[in-house]
Amino acid sequence: MIGNLQPWMFAFSIFQFIYNVCLTIYLMRKDKDKVTSGRFKEIEDQVTRLDKEKVTGSRVKETEDRISKVETDLVKVEAKVGTAPVCGNHGRMEENDVKLFARFDELHGDIRELTGAVKGLTRSNDMINEFLLKERK
Repeated sequence: MIGNLQPWMFAFSIFQFIYNVCLTIYLMRKDKDKVTSGRFKEIEDQVTRLDKEKVTGSRVKETEDRISKVETDLVKVEAKVGTAPVCGNHGRMEENDVKLFARFDELHGDIRELTGAVKGLTRSNDMINEFLLKERK
C-alpha cells in the first residue's frame, strides 16, 4: 500500500502556488507595453480626429442637425399625444386600448347575463327542492 501522502500533497500545493504566481507575473509583463501603447495610440488618434472635426466645423453642423431633428420629432410627438383619447383611470390611451376597453365592456355585459342565468337556475333548483320536500311530507 501507499504510505502517508500528506508531505507529497503539501509539496504539490506549494509547487502549484509558485507556478501560478510565476505565470501571473510573466503574463502581466509580457504584453504590458503592447496593451498600454495601443491604448495611448487609440486615444491620441481619437483626440486628433476630434480636433480636426472641431476646426472644420463638421462636428458643430452635425450637432445642430441632430438638435433640429430632435426638436421636430418632439413637436410631432406632442401633437400626437395631444390628440390621443384620455381615460380617467388609465391616462392616455392608444387606439388599441379604446378597442380593448369596448371589448371589455361587452364581456362585462355577457358576464352579468351569465350571472343572472346562474342565479335563475339556482332559484329554480331551490323551488324544485322546496316543492319535492313539501310533496313528500
